[in-house]
Amino acid sequence: MSQIPPQYREGVDDFTYDKVKEHMLYKSALNLLSKDHDQARKCLLNFENERSSGNVHNFWTTIEKKRYGDRIGIARADGVLRMLEGTTAGQQHVFNIQQQDLLGLYQSGDNDLTNTSMLSLSNILNHPGKRKSEGDHQPKTPPMRPRKVTVTTPEKPTLYKHTMQHLAKHFSVYVNNQCVIMKVDHVDLIPKEIRIWIVNVLSSEKDVFESNIMAPLNSTQAHPFQQICKTILYDFFSMTDKGPLNRFIGERKYTVDRIVPLFKAIQSVYREYSFDWIEVQASCIKDIKELFPEFDFTLNKVDGIGSKVSSNKEIIFIEVSGGPENAVMKHVKEDTEKLIKEAMFGLISLLRGYLGKGAEKARNICVYMVQCIGDRITLSEVCLDKKHFYKISQIKSAVLPFSFDEVEKFIEVFELLYALIDGLKKQTRELKKLMLADPISNVPTIRDWIWVPKNLSMWEATEVIYEDFDYEDLNYDYED
Repeated sequence: MSQIPPQYREGVDDFTYDKVKEHMLYKSALNLLSKDHDQARKCLLNFENERSSGNVHNFWTTIEKKRYGDRIGIARADGVLRMLEGTTAGQQHVFNIQQQDLLGLYQSGDNDLTNTSMLSLSNILNHPGKRKSEGDHQPKTPPMRPRKVTVTTPEKPTLYKHTMQHLAKHFSVYVNNQCVIMKVDHVDLIPKEIRIWIVNVLSSEKDVFESNIMAPLNSTQAHPFQQICKTILYDFFSMTDKGPLNRFIGERKYTVDRIVPLFKAIQSVYREYSFDWIEVQASCIKDIKELFPEFDFTLNKVDGIGSKVSSNKEIIFIEVSGGPENAVMKHVKEDTEKLIKEAMFGLISLLRGYLGKGAEKARNICVYMVQCIGDRITLSEVCLDKKHFYKISQIKSAVLPFSFDEVEKFIEVFELLYALIDGLKKQTRELKKLMLADPISNVPTIRDWIWVPKNLSMWEATEVIYEDFDYEDLNYDYED
């Protein structure tokens, strides 16, 4: 007791005093390591018994818990500061993973906390000549994240939980337990020859980039998709020749400068498709009101719409959820729900001329959704699945590059665009088969299967009680 100065004894209870004393003894024993080796070893042997006591174990466990709690608090404060200063969505995603790691450390067992925080005295005693055992050099296993936390690709279409509740009765959609829409298995459809050409161009140095874009395919006949890629790459190269593009721009400029050129390139090659942009009024809502006289539903204007020129049917719906930086989650979730409504109405409008046909033959006819969240574009489709039930499938997502150093990111952008073009071709084939199908009696028709909410309140009606809504029934194990 005399080792602790009297001024530090006042107001200290016996338990705390004992802990401080044990800690000071432990420190003095370690200090002896630099002096007389035999004397130090003797002291450490005596101290080994004290260290194994329950009180010491509890003391160090409490200290380590507080330490990890402080780390979590610091990380949270740092995350808030970064968001206030304009944290990018990618940084925020890393921050979320760090939070999960810290939480996993904090929730680990007390024994792990104590054992990792204190020196291994037995190693020092048994091997006086070296401080660490060979096992100490082995890589450590990273901490487990909390259960039921699905790490997802950032900036993906996401729904509110209450939205997922009322969609569950009429929509089949793969989501994880954070209501992020997950991707289904996707097979790359780009022809091998085109892919080789794309990889060769994207691998080029800047001084030969333009000349490699002009390189023809090995086949004598040019592929239409190659021309689409050329148009997009030329446009991007001209914009980034003097430096990277500005990421801190608003939604309108982002749409015009980066999103519109992608679909304008498609329109320039495939003239049967036309795109309109910025606050477009969806005409499909008129068809819905004619089919369902009791329908009382308004739809806000759309950021972009793709139509089939020959039929004037809207088959691609595009929403841009803010600029390329700092996407607002409220905006993202509202746009995701809005896109689902738009696509459902577009699909019904597309099938309006086939109401008497067999419903089963319409299951492969899709309408497409494109949502731009931050610098990521995501392509999804909607189709009839069964009576009064629709199926939503996410097909592909890609990140837009903002400098020539990231030009290789266009490989995924081109995969997404090719998947869209292939889907549109499939839609044309399926509509033709549906029109030519023999009339069949006593089977459900498209008229029997289509469904719309009568009004906004019906759309938002919580037909599934949240406490009973089992997300385990939804398949959210798909890779994203």
